[in-house]
Amino acid sequence: MSDYTESDGIHQSREWQQFLDGAVHDLRAGLRGVRISAELLVSAAEGGRNTEGSIVTLLDGVDKIDILSLALGRYSRTLFVDSREIAVVSLAAAVRSAMDELRAPIENTMAKVQYGDLPKVRGSYSGLTAVFRELLMNSLTYRSAAAPSIEITAAAMTDRWQLAVADNGVGIDHIYWEKVFVPFQRLQRTPNGAGLGLAICKNVVERHGGRIWLTSQPGVGSTVLFQLPKTD
Repeated sequence: MSDYTESDGIHQSREWQQFLDGAVHDLRAGLRGVRISAELLVSAAEGGRNTEGSIVTLLDGVDKIDILSLALGRYSRTLFVDSREIAVVSLAAAVRSAMDELRAPIENTMAKVQYGDLPKVRGSYSGLTAVFRELLMNSLTYRSAAAPSIEITAAAMTDRWQLAVADNGVGIDHIYWEKVFVPFQRLQRTPNGAGLGLAICKNVVERHGGRIWLTSQPGVGSTVLFQLPKTD
């Protein structure tokens, strides 16, 4: 979306290396857990002991690896913007696509998703759909006791659109507002998450020439805001 410089390439290569290091670390940690559980399962079976606990731990490890592998796939698809895919994108259509993908969890949580007039921007339809998918999934996952209520709005600025995705979820403390956008940085209450949802959003938004940030109040909810350049 913008001119490429050598410094950009150095920054991106370091970012990519840090991402790979985190991915390898988490995958190996998951595999170590599976291996240990399998060894305990064999030992318990040979000793005639109850193996139920080892089986549960083993399956939990497999689930974690599966969650991480799926998230890695989603993340990798947003690393680069294919110039052949760039077109004028209706953000309302991108929201509808994201909601279609999340139809089951939206219905299961009895969530209410509202959006008003949303603009059109120049960019990647699949990438921008991924942004809304990850943000909606976050709101559905980190919900409070009440049914999720999510509102998506847009405000016109001089040369940009500012989008906001607000929810009534559990919220997070301000010390995590920047950390949650870093790959594999999980909050303690989400040990089974991959820690890539907001990192995916950051990738896409920045590759569209925008920026993204978060505001939140614990117990009240969170609002993720991001800006995208206006279409000529």
